[in-house]
Amino acid sequence: MKTKKILLLATVALPVFAGSVSAALLGITPGQPLFNYNSGGTTVFDATTGALSVNATALDYTQVGGTALPIYPLATAPAVTMNISLDSTCNLVSGDPGGDDLTVAGDIDLNQDFVPEYSGTLLTGEIISLGLDPASTTVRTTFDARFAITGGALVTAGDYVVGAEVGMILNVEGNNFTGDCLTNWNGGAKGQIGAVEPAIVVPPVATCYDVKKIFVRDGKKNYRHYGRYGKSKSKIKVALSTSCPANFDSTQSLVVLSLDGETFEFPIGSFAKVGNKDKYRAWIGGSPHLAATLNCTKGKFSFIASRADNSQIDNSDGVDVTLVLGDVTATSNVVLQETGHHYWKKGHNNVSYYQNDTPLDCSTTAEAEESDMHEIKIRHKSSGKIYSFQRAKGGYGKSCLVYDATSGDYGSFDTSKLTTVTCGSSDANFEVVSIEHKYNNQSCTLLSEDEEDDDTEDNQND
Repeated sequence: MKTKKILLLATVALPVFAGSVSAALLGITPGQPLFNYNSGGTTVFDATTGALSVNATALDYTQVGGTALPIYPLATAPAVTMNISLDSTCNLVSGDPGGDDLTVAGDIDLNQDFVPEYSGTLLTGEIISLGLDPASTTVRTTFDARFAITGGALVTAGDYVVGAEVGMILNVEGNNFTGDCLTNWNGGAKGQIGAVEPAIVVPPVATCYDVKKIFVRDGKKNYRHYGRYGKSKSKIKVALSTSCPANFDSTQSLVVLSLDGETFEFPIGSFAKVGNKDKYRAWIGGSPHLAATLNCTKGKFSFIASRADNSQIDNSDGVDVTLVLGDVTATSNVVLQETGHHYWKKGHNNVSYYQNDTPLDCSTTAEAEESDMHEIKIRHKSSGKIYSFQRAKGGYGKSCLVYDATSGDYGSFDTSKLTTVTCGSSDANFEVVSIEHKYNNQSCTLLSEDEEDDDTEDNQND
């Protein structure tokens, strides 16, 4: 009878808040590689800002098929942190706009010699989804969550992979949670973080995507020298045409570029907006040194990686070029060509490239100044004067207006991308005699070499 009485009292002391909580658990079971965390951890919710913050100590780590290894504070304090935002019904609103949503840090000593094999930030992630047990009580409130892996020492080591998922179980014990997120509450923090199979979700695909250019210079493999470039001149350049997702803000989104297994990540906050335009730039120092520009209006993404390890790029079956903008992904396979470029005449064929002369136009608005002509020369029929127009940025645009001051004659020629103007095109007073075009097969001239040298370049627009 005594035992039954105690159980009855315990039942009365543990109120359930199923009527207030609107979320439900995701049903996650974290697997290996696996972290355990606890040791005085805290969970704090701020109803004013909606911020849910978790701070705990990483206790141990288990590799696939291994045994639990203690996480020591040899060089880095063991820590598990999570920072996300919830609404008043405790549903997920967003991750941390200023940093990683999930971070695990500490030192892992595989052979117990007090020299950590993995140290510092071990794992980072961006939240995908969050669940809450509707049977939560003040003794224990349970959350579970999915995170997309974005980096860390264990990614470099190969234990985890960027883009794969980890699941987190968060047990908030000894809390003052009342069943909703209308008021502040707090409690403990302990649980597990480990690998999970991705949820079956078909990621949104970019509505417009094309590869324009790729340049790969294999400096590490084919030559090493001392000089102003150091020991390696490896470089990767990529130019893409791409649409941006609706309401996309790269300053608050993860951006990732991959060429086969070679992945370059720009964590949230890497990009900064350029002026008032829908244009962004990012730089990440170190080795490799990364630089990128994304212009959503023009539909262009350009990228350079210096001192890059390109050993994961396999051109035997083409190169898979994948761009991730937030939750949108796009992939295209292209075959690189060898340029035959040699360095110091040593016979090292160390440059590969791809060029698409007619990539998709992913711009959101037509550019008035756009033209594929670099120069057009127009001759006044009566006087024989030749007027040369050279296109720079802004250029002569989609039409070229020519004026002969002596006769007072005007002429206009279409110089847009879709023009049919060629050498010999004319109106009553003027004739096109030379075109230098972006594509050589559309260049032409009616001028002799002497005429090219002696033309009168009045009315220039450059």
